[in-house]
Amino acid sequence: CGPAIILCHGFPHYWYSWRYQIPYLANLGYRVIALDLRGFGKSSCPPDIQDYTADKIVQDIIDTMDSLFIAKAILIGHDLGSIIAWFCALHFPERVEAVASLNVPYKPQHPRKHFLQHITRDPKQFDYQFYYQNEGKAEAELEYDFRRSFNLYFGDYGPIGWLRDKVHFPTGGLLKGLPAELPDTPFLSHGEMEEYIKTFQHTGF
Repeated sequence: CGPAIILCHGFPHYWYSWRYQIPYLANLGYRVIALDLRGFGKSSCPPDIQDYTADKIVQDIIDTMDSLFIAKAILIGHDLGSIIAWFCALHFPERVEAVASLNVPYKPQHPRKHFLQHITRDPKQFDYQFYYQNEGKAEAELEYDFRRSFNLYFGDYGPIGWLRDKVHFPTGGLLKGLPAELPDTPFLSHGEMEEYIKTFQHTGF
């Protein structure tokens, strides 16, 4: 096998989000591993929120490498997966050949303040992070209509769209102020949308 690449997906994704990159990288000679991170896809879903801390997910990566006899790997992360890739390199530098991060640059942790403390007064496009802190609320709203939620995440109705247009940043969650029906996202075919819906109906958000 060639050099190992481990693909770490973001939210709301699972290994399937790398479906186009897997064969491309494999054809270049890499050994490609696309994970379902803890709580996603067919991975285990522990009930305790404390089981989803970054250090535990990083350890999942290392344990996967050990089980596949991989001494060192290139990590490619997207969104949440980028944070996991950076943390993995920080805590296990001897196991990481390189990190490629999509849309999340490395930023050292503040020595005294948590990130959410920095944005409390004026969260703007990061308000969704407060929305996710209310355990159960976001899940209930997002799981009420999976298709609408994925059209939100994969369309142009989220925080980045608001940032681009330089309009007011609403607070209170990702769905606030949006119509009951959203146009189908151009980024997923009908079959791909059905795959996402089927998977998240099993695991939930």
